[in-house]
Amino acid sequence: MVAPPVPAASIKENPEECTLESACPTRSVTSTPSPAALARAAREGDGYIGGSVPVEMVGQSFDAARTAWKEAGREDPPRLVGIAYFAFGDVERGRAGVRDYYSFMGDDTASMIAGTLSGGTDAVRATVKAFDELGADELVLNPTVADLDEVSRLADAVL
Repeated sequence: MVAPPVPAASIKENPEECTLESACPTRSVTSTPSPAALARAAREGDGYIGGSVPVEMVGQSFDAARTAWKEAGREDPPRLVGIAYFAFGDVERGRAGVRDYYSFMGDDTASMIAGTLSGGTDAVRATVKAFDELGADELVLNPTVADLDEVSRLADAVL
C-alpha cells in the first residue's frame, strides 16, 4: 500500500515540528569520501556521513566535505554525521560481530573497523566527545550485542 501524498502546507522545515501527521524534508547525505562524490554532495546534498572507521579518518573526511562545500560556493555548512559501534556487556562478542560483518572486505579492514568499537562507559563517552570535537552534527551509535540492556546503558552513559 502506498501512502497518500502529503499536502505541501503540512511540510515542516523544522525537524522538531515533525509528527506522524506532517512530513519533513529528507536529508541527503553521502558516505563516499571521493572528490567526485563530495563535489556531487556539495551541489545536490545536505551533508556527509562518515564511515565506521577511526575517528581521525572521519575527521579527514569531514574536512574534505567542508572544503567541497566551500568550493561549490555553499554558504551553509554540510550536515556532518558520524557512525560508531559500541558494547557494554560482552565487548569481545561485539567486536567479533563487527569483524564478521565486515569480513567480506578482508581481515585487515574488518579488524580495523572492529577496533573502533567503543567498549564500556568511558570509551563510549570518549567517542561522543571525539565526534563533538570534530564538529559532528549527529552521531549514530550502533549496538553490537543483541541485548536491549545495551541501549539503556548507552542512554545512562551519554544522556
